[in-house]
Amino acid sequence: MASSWGSLHPLSWGFFCLLVREGLVFSHPEDYMAFLFANLADTDKSTIMGIINLSPDSFYSRSSMSSVSDVMRAAEKMIHEGADILDVGAESTRPGSRGITVELEIERLLPVITKLTREFKLPISVDTYKPEVASVVLQEGVAVINDI
Repeated sequence: MASSWGSLHPLSWGFFCLLVREGLVFSHPEDYMAFLFANLADTDKSTIMGIINLSPDSFYSRSSMSSVSDVMRAAEKMIHEGADILDVGAESTRPGSRGITVELEIERLLPVITKLTREFKLPISVDTYKPEVASVVLQEGVAVINDI
């Protein structure tokens, strides 16, 4: 566990500083980790994360979903099979992939995140390194930003 935000990778450090300034994350790493463990982790069992891939440019192309109804069916199946948290990504992280704009990432994420946070009571995580995207999805009820 990091003893200070400064021990994070420089990209993560800058990202978290921006989010803290916006009031979107905890200002002390101990508080943030305590929140995560209190709300997301049951130390008596492993936590299972279901992955929802919204990028057509994925490392594993068959995992990509483009419609909200496909995502909801997949999420229901993941939850039924034991997922404790759902992680949603809209931008490919495969080697050689091209980045996408903030606007396109939000366009892919927003309808899915809105539906997931309203329909399911488990935490939703979003894969993004863009502060503008994080700000939008956190306002929609996302519990965790997974700064890939």
